[in-house]
Amino acid sequence: MKHSALFFIVALFLVSCGSPETQIDKEQAEAHYRLGLEFAQNSLLNNSLEEFDLAITNNPGEAKYYRKKGLIQFAMKQYEPAKELFTKSIALDPKNTQSYINLGMANYSLGDKKQAKIDWEKAIDLLPNDDDSKALNNLANLYKEEEKYDLAIQYYEKAMDWAPGNTLFLDNLAEVYRKTKNYDKAEEVLTKSLKLNDRGLLAQFNLGMVYKDQNQLEKAISAFDQSLKINPFYTEAYYQLADVQRIKNDIQSARANIQKALAAEPDNAKYKEFILKLKAS
Repeated sequence: MKHSALFFIVALFLVSCGSPETQIDKEQAEAHYRLGLEFAQNSLLNNSLEEFDLAITNNPGEAKYYRKKGLIQFAMKQYEPAKELFTKSIALDPKNTQSYINLGMANYSLGDKKQAKIDWEKAIDLLPNDDDSKALNNLANLYKEEEKYDLAIQYYEKAMDWAPGNTLFLDNLAEVYRKTKNYDKAEEVLTKSLKLNDRGLLAQFNLGMVYKDQNQLEKAISAFDQSLKINPFYTEAYYQLADVQRIKNDIQSARANIQKALAAEPDNAKYKEFILKLKAS
Protein backbone atom coordinates (compact mmCIF):
# COMPACT_ATOMS: atom_id res chain seq x y z
CA MET A 1 0.00 0.00 0.00
CA LYS A 2 2.87 2.32 0.90
CA HIS A 3 4.52 1.53 -2.45
CA SER A 4 1.30 2.40 -4.31
CA ALA A 5 1.02 5.71 -2.50
CA LEU A 6 4.67 6.49 -3.24
CA PHE A 7 4.16 5.68 -6.93
CA PHE A 8 1.12 7.98 -7.03
CA ILE A 9 3.11 10.87 -5.50
CA VAL A 10 6.02 10.36 -7.93
CA ALA A 11 3.60 10.28 -10.86
CA LEU A 12 2.04 13.55 -9.74
CA PHE A 13 5.50 15.09 -9.39
CA LEU A 14 6.47 14.04 -12.92
CA VAL A 15 3.26 15.46 -14.38
CA SER A 16 3.78 18.73 -12.54
CA CYS A 17 7.36 18.98 -13.90
CA GLY A 18 6.32 18.38 -17.51
CA SER A 19 6.24 21.27 -19.97
CA PRO A 20 2.92 23.06 -19.80
CA GLU A 21 0.97 23.54 -23.00
CA THR A 22 1.44 26.94 -24.61
CA GLN A 23 -1.42 29.23 -23.66
CA ILE A 24 -2.73 30.92 -26.81
CA ASP A 25 -3.98 34.46 -26.33
CA LYS A 26 -4.65 35.90 -29.79
CA GLU A 27 -6.02 39.18 -28.48
CA GLN A 28 -2.94 39.81 -26.36
CA ALA A 29 -0.70 38.75 -29.26
CA GLU A 30 -2.36 41.26 -31.60
CA ALA A 31 -1.95 44.02 -29.01
CA HIS A 32 1.80 43.35 -28.80
CA TYR A 33 1.99 43.09 -32.60
CA ARG A 34 0.34 46.49 -33.10
CA LEU A 35 2.64 48.04 -30.52
CA GLY A 36 5.62 46.45 -32.29
CA LEU A 37 4.53 48.08 -35.55
CA GLU A 38 4.19 51.44 -33.82
CA PHE A 39 7.67 51.18 -32.33
CA ALA A 40 9.05 50.22 -35.76
CA GLN A 41 7.43 53.26 -37.38
CA ASN A 42 9.20 55.44 -34.82
CA SER A 43 12.55 53.67 -35.42
CA LEU A 44 12.54 52.11 -31.94
CA LEU A 45 13.74 48.81 -33.32
CA ASN A 46 14.79 47.05 -30.11
CA ASN A 47 11.45 47.87 -28.50
CA SER A 48 9.75 46.61 -31.63
CA LEU A 49 11.61 43.29 -31.41
CA GLU A 50 10.52 42.86 -27.79
CA GLU A 51 6.87 43.38 -28.72
CA PHE A 52 7.05 40.95 -31.64
CA ASP A 53 8.63 38.38 -29.30
CA LEU A 54 5.69 38.81 -26.93
CA ALA A 55 3.27 38.46 -29.84
CA ILE A 56 4.97 35.19 -30.83
CA THR A 57 4.89 33.95 -27.22
CA ASN A 58 1.14 34.56 -27.03
CA ASN A 59 0.39 33.08 -30.46
CA PRO A 60 3.34 31.13 -31.91
CA GLY A 61 1.35 29.91 -34.89
CA GLU A 62 0.87 33.30 -36.54
CA ALA A 63 3.18 33.67 -39.56
CA LYS A 64 3.06 37.47 -39.84
CA TYR A 65 4.70 37.94 -36.43
CA TYR A 66 7.83 36.10 -37.57
CA ARG A 67 7.92 37.99 -40.86
CA LYS A 68 7.61 41.39 -39.22
CA LYS A 69 10.27 40.53 -36.66
CA GLY A 70 12.44 39.35 -39.55
CA LEU A 71 12.00 42.69 -41.30
CA ILE A 72 13.22 44.52 -38.18
CA GLN A 73 16.27 42.28 -37.90
CA PHE A 74 16.90 42.75 -41.62
CA ALA A 75 16.78 46.54 -41.11
CA MET A 76 19.35 46.08 -38.31
CA LYS A 77 21.55 44.13 -40.78
CA GLN A 78 21.07 40.93 -38.76
CA TYR A 79 20.62 38.89 -41.90
CA GLU A 80 21.01 35.35 -40.55
CA PRO A 81 18.35 35.72 -37.82
CA ALA A 82 16.13 37.49 -40.36
CA LYS A 83 16.53 34.57 -42.75
CA GLU A 84 15.50 32.11 -40.02
CA LEU A 85 12.40 34.16 -39.22
CA PHE A 86 11.34 34.42 -42.87
CA THR A 87 11.83 30.66 -43.21
CA LYS A 88 9.63 30.11 -40.14
CA SER A 89 6.99 32.42 -41.57
CA ILE A 90 6.96 30.40 -44.80
CA ALA A 91 6.64 27.14 -42.85
CA LEU A 92 3.49 28.52 -41.22
CA ASP A 93 2.11 30.18 -44.37
CA PRO A 94 3.65 28.55 -47.47
CA LYS A 95 1.64 30.67 -49.92
CA ASN A 96 2.76 34.07 -48.68
CA THR A 97 4.61 35.61 -51.59
CA GLN A 98 5.99 38.47 -49.52
CA SER A 99 7.82 36.07 -47.20
CA TYR A 100 9.64 34.58 -50.19
CA ILE A 101 10.57 38.07 -51.39
CA ASN A 102 11.92 38.88 -47.91
CA LEU A 103 13.78 35.57 -47.73
CA GLY A 104 15.35 36.34 -51.09
CA MET A 105 16.54 39.71 -49.79
CA ALA A 106 18.09 38.02 -46.74
CA ASN A 107 19.87 35.44 -48.90
CA TYR A 108 21.02 38.15 -51.31
CA SER A 109 22.43 40.19 -48.41
CA LEU A 110 24.23 37.08 -47.14
CA GLY A 111 25.87 36.71 -50.56
CA ASP A 112 23.78 33.75 -51.74
CA LYS A 113 22.49 35.24 -55.00
CA LYS A 114 21.65 31.82 -56.43
CA GLN A 115 19.25 31.06 -53.58
CA ALA A 116 17.86 34.60 -53.70
CA LYS A 117 16.95 34.02 -57.34
CA ILE A 118 15.18 30.77 -56.41
CA ASP A 119 13.24 32.55 -53.64
CA TRP A 120 12.06 35.35 -55.93
CA GLU A 121 11.11 32.93 -58.68
CA LYS A 122 9.07 31.01 -56.10
CA ALA A 123 7.29 34.23 -55.14
CA ILE A 124 6.39 34.81 -58.78
CA ASP A 125 5.14 31.24 -59.25
CA LEU A 126 2.88 31.29 -56.18
CA LEU A 127 0.10 33.76 -56.84
CA PRO A 128 -0.52 36.42 -59.47
CA ASN A 129 -0.76 39.56 -57.34
CA ASP A 130 0.99 42.87 -56.79
CA ASP A 131 3.80 41.25 -54.80
CA ASP A 132 4.98 39.71 -58.07
CA SER A 133 6.17 43.13 -59.25
CA LYS A 134 8.64 43.36 -56.35
CA ALA A 135 10.04 39.91 -57.04
CA LEU A 136 10.28 40.69 -60.76
CA ASN A 137 12.09 43.95 -60.03
CA ASN A 138 14.52 42.17 -57.70
CA LEU A 139 15.27 39.54 -60.34
CA ALA A 140 15.77 42.27 -62.92
CA ASN A 141 18.22 44.02 -60.57
CA LEU A 142 20.12 40.76 -60.21
CA TYR A 143 20.33 40.27 -63.97
CA LYS A 144 21.49 43.88 -64.33
CA GLU A 145 24.31 43.19 -61.85
CA GLU A 146 25.26 40.13 -63.88
CA GLU A 147 25.18 42.30 -67.05
CA LYS A 148 22.46 40.09 -68.53
CA TYR A 149 20.75 43.17 -69.85
CA ASP A 150 18.21 41.52 -72.15
CA LEU A 151 16.86 39.50 -69.23
CA ALA A 152 16.91 42.57 -66.98
CA ILE A 153 14.81 44.53 -69.49
CA GLN A 154 12.40 41.61 -69.82
CA TYR A 155 11.85 41.39 -66.05
CA TYR A 156 11.55 45.15 -65.52
CA GLU A 157 8.89 45.26 -68.23
CA LYS A 158 7.03 42.38 -66.57
CA ALA A 159 7.21 44.22 -63.24
CA MET A 160 5.68 47.29 -64.86
CA ASP A 161 2.82 45.21 -66.24
CA TRP A 162 1.84 44.66 -62.59
CA ALA A 163 2.67 48.18 -61.39
CA PRO A 164 2.65 50.57 -64.38
CA GLY A 165 2.87 53.65 -62.15
CA ASN A 166 5.94 52.52 -60.23
CA THR A 167 8.62 55.10 -61.04
CA LEU A 168 11.38 53.05 -59.38
CA PHE A 169 10.88 50.29 -61.96
CA LEU A 170 10.94 52.88 -64.76
CA ASP A 171 14.16 54.40 -63.41
CA ASN A 172 15.75 50.95 -63.18
CA LEU A 173 14.72 50.12 -66.73
CA ALA A 174 16.11 53.41 -68.01
CA GLU A 175 19.45 52.66 -66.36
CA VAL A 176 19.71 49.40 -68.31
CA TYR A 177 18.90 51.20 -71.55
CA ARG A 178 21.66 53.70 -70.73
CA LYS A 179 24.15 50.93 -70.00
CA THR A 180 23.34 49.38 -73.39
CA LYS A 181 23.71 52.83 -75.04
CA ASN A 182 20.05 52.93 -76.07
CA TYR A 183 19.90 56.58 -75.07
CA ASP A 184 16.68 57.51 -76.88
CA LYS A 185 14.81 54.74 -75.09
CA ALA A 186 16.40 55.68 -71.75
CA GLU A 187 15.33 59.31 -72.16
CA GLU A 188 11.82 58.25 -73.16
CA VAL A 189 11.41 56.06 -70.06
CA LEU A 190 12.82 58.72 -67.71
CA THR A 191 10.53 61.37 -69.21
CA LYS A 192 7.60 59.06 -68.47
CA SER A 193 8.86 58.60 -64.91
CA LEU A 194 9.08 62.37 -64.39
CA LYS A 195 5.54 62.85 -65.70
CA LEU A 196 4.38 60.46 -62.98
CA ASN A 197 6.56 62.16 -60.33
CA ASP A 198 8.18 65.46 -61.23
CA ARG A 199 10.24 65.29 -58.02
CA GLY A 200 11.79 61.97 -58.88
CA LEU A 201 15.38 62.18 -57.64
CA LEU A 202 16.69 59.10 -59.44
CA ALA A 203 14.89 60.02 -62.66
CA GLN A 204 16.54 63.46 -62.74
CA PHE A 205 19.93 62.05 -61.82
CA ASN A 206 19.72 59.24 -64.39
CA LEU A 207 18.63 61.73 -67.02
CA GLY A 208 21.79 63.68 -66.24
CA MET A 209 23.82 60.50 -66.78
CA VAL A 210 22.09 59.88 -70.13
CA TYR A 211 23.02 63.39 -71.29
CA LYS A 212 26.54 63.14 -69.89
CA ASP A 213 27.18 59.89 -71.76
CA GLN A 214 26.15 61.63 -75.00
CA ASN A 215 28.33 64.67 -74.21
CA GLN A 216 25.25 66.91 -73.97
CA LEU A 217 26.89 68.77 -71.14
CA GLU A 218 24.49 71.69 -70.60
CA LYS A 219 21.53 69.31 -70.41
CA ALA A 220 23.48 67.10 -68.01
CA ILE A 221 24.25 70.07 -65.73
CA SER A 222 20.60 71.08 -65.73
CA ALA A 223 19.45 67.56 -64.79
CA PHE A 224 22.03 67.19 -62.00
CA ASP A 225 21.06 70.63 -60.68
CA GLN A 226 17.42 69.53 -60.62
CA SER A 227 18.30 66.37 -58.70
CA LEU A 228 20.15 68.46 -56.11
CA LYS A 229 17.15 70.77 -55.71
CA ILE A 230 15.13 67.68 -54.82
CA ASN A 231 17.79 66.36 -52.44
CA PRO A 232 20.74 68.68 -51.68
CA PHE A 233 22.46 65.86 -49.77
CA TYR A 234 22.78 63.51 -52.76
CA THR A 235 26.58 63.47 -52.95
CA GLU A 236 26.88 61.46 -56.16
CA ALA A 237 25.03 64.24 -58.01
CA TYR A 238 27.66 66.74 -56.80
CA TYR A 239 30.39 64.40 -58.05
CA GLN A 240 28.82 63.92 -61.49
CA LEU A 241 28.09 67.64 -61.77
CA ALA A 242 31.71 68.41 -60.89
CA ASP A 243 32.91 65.91 -63.49
CA VAL A 244 30.83 67.55 -66.23
CA GLN A 245 32.20 70.94 -65.21
CA ARG A 246 35.73 69.50 -65.35
CA ILE A 247 35.05 68.32 -68.91
CA LYS A 248 33.91 71.85 -69.74
CA ASN A 249 37.12 73.14 -68.13
CA ASP A 250 35.11 75.03 -65.51
CA ILE A 251 37.58 74.03 -62.79
CA GLN A 252 36.38 76.55 -60.22
CA SER A 253 32.78 75.25 -60.29
CA ALA A 254 33.99 71.65 -60.36
CA ARG A 255 36.12 72.26 -57.26
CA ALA A 256 33.21 73.88 -55.41
CA ASN A 257 30.90 70.94 -56.08
CA ILE A 258 33.36 68.17 -55.28
CA GLN A 259 34.10 69.96 -51.99
CA LYS A 260 30.39 69.67 -51.13
CA ALA A 261 30.53 65.93 -51.84
CA LEU A 262 33.66 65.55 -49.71
CA ALA A 263 32.12 67.53 -46.85
CA ALA A 264 29.41 64.87 -46.65
CA GLU A 265 31.71 61.89 -47.31
CA PRO A 266 35.26 62.90 -46.31
CA ASP A 267 36.61 59.34 -46.62
CA ASN A 268 35.27 58.68 -50.11
CA ALA A 269 38.27 57.51 -52.16
CA LYS A 270 36.69 58.39 -55.51
CA TYR A 271 36.01 61.97 -54.45
CA LYS A 272 39.52 62.35 -53.01
CA GLU A 273 41.08 61.11 -56.24
CA PHE A 274 38.93 63.51 -58.25
CA ILE A 275 40.02 66.56 -56.29
CA LEU A 276 43.67 65.57 -56.79
CA LYS A 277 43.03 65.49 -60.55
CA LEU A 278 41.57 68.98 -60.35
CA LYS A 279 44.62 70.26 -58.49
CA ALA A 280 46.80 68.85 -61.25
CA SER A 281 44.71 70.62 -63.91
